Amino acid sequence: MFRMGDIIIIVLLLGAAFAAMLIGGEKGSGRAVITLDGEVIDSVPLDKDRVYRYDELPGVSFTVSGGGICISENDCPDKVCVRTGKISRKGQAVICMPKKLAVEIKGDDDLDAVMR
Repeated sequence: MFRMGDIIIIVLLLGAAFAAMLIGGEKGSGRAVITLDGEVIDSVPLDKDRVYRYDELPGVSFTVSGGGICISENDCPDKVCVRTGKISRKGQAVICMPKKLAVEIKGDDDLDAVMR
């Protein structure tokens, strides 16, 4: 059914996928940047478990635990952001469209530009 070449290709693809999982962003490293309508409200560390609430965002709370962050409470109508759950890897984000709110994981070494 399978030829030897097919088996080699499948093994190489599985190995590449496994390596990508290992190399992917480190869990619990970096910070979560919270923005409201494009403006940064806060940048919170992911290594300390805590609940965050902000005056600019009544009815919303963020929970940092286990090296990740989630929007644990939100009074928006659809609650897609709450159902998204915890994010913990660099580049992941949770968005709340009704409130124009975003939470994104940034690494400690994120650079905007490099000049020589």
